[in-house]
Amino acid sequence: MIEVKVPGKLYIAGEYAVVSPGHKAIVMSVDKFITIRLKKSNNSGSIKSYSNIKMIWSREGDEIIVEQKNDRFEYILSAMNITERFLLEKGYMLDFYDIEVMSDLESKDGLKYGLGSSASIVVAVIKALLDFYGENYTKLELFKLAVLSTLSLNISGSCGDLAAVVFNGLIKYTSFDRKAIFERLNNEKINNIVNSEWELLDIKKIKLNDKFKFIIGWTKSPASSYNLVKHSRKNLKKHMDFYNSFLLESEECVELFEKAYIDSDFNKIRESIEKNRKLLNLYAENFNIEIEKNNLSSLIEISKSLGLASKSSGAGGGDCGLAICEYNFDINKLKFEWQMKDIDLLDLNVYEGLDE
Repeated sequence: MIEVKVPGKLYIAGEYAVVSPGHKAIVMSVDKFITIRLKKSNNSGSIKSYSNIKMIWSREGDEIIVEQKNDRFEYILSAMNITERFLLEKGYMLDFYDIEVMSDLESKDGLKYGLGSSASIVVAVIKALLDFYGENYTKLELFKLAVLSTLSLNISGSCGDLAAVVFNGLIKYTSFDRKAIFERLNNEKINNIVNSEWELLDIKKIKLNDKFKFIIGWTKSPASSYNLVKHSRKNLKKHMDFYNSFLLESEECVELFEKAYIDSDFNKIRESIEKNRKLLNLYAENFNIEIEKNNLSSLIEISKSLGLASKSSGAGGGDCGLAICEYNFDINKLKFEWQMKDIDLLDLNVYEGLDE
């Protein structure tokens, strides 16, 4: 049996801007995991996940066929399809297998924390399949296969979550032209796309600084990043002057944060995070979306009152918020204040990976 674990993720800076090719974000992987168990089966396969819901799959030729469609499995099936195309092109004979998915990325009540479970599941399935067939691969190849698996379902996301899940640690990510890559899927071999250079793409690891800690608060209100990003871009043409300015200023926030973090300058970290927060709130006003919704504003203001750097994380609208403190800060103060507003402090750390 093959077993793989991949982490969740959290955005630190650069949200919404990073969906435009060539723009940057800071993302980190966290030590909550998706675990995939995969074992060989005969004549048909199964996928078991989400409170033991089970789906049976088989094949017609080389195509995967499911008995009954379930949208909750769409990311798993997409990852299977892309990986099998990749392996077929390399001359592998396809087999049947059972997949079981276990997740730390949601609460006991089944509510998602907003730590990128879709990205984690895609990466975990691909990793498990490549290991199952004995195919050697690099992290960049794993990332690109995960991107191709995701694009057919969601072309609006930046894929920064996938970069954090694959490369681990604290990542500075520059997005690529997803539309151009997606258009190649119908005309080219998967191997050709994976082995080609993707213009603008850049994934850089930032060395962790033990002088600071990232603290994550959960509002207990799930949000859809896909819907928020999609809705905000509907009226993009009407707001192009603002948007171009937003992109430039977001870039400045990311660069300022990276330099301050490396230089151990907490005041500059706080300045970069506060600047990014104000910028995101301006973005929300212009595009008529709610980012600091469902207790996120309280989470941030409480953190700031204690002298911390704080903002929403990811698309906002609920899910998690972020606070950054110096290492000697008494986190219990923040935990108590957050609990008074029904915000949970999640026991999370940056996950650096097993092979670092």
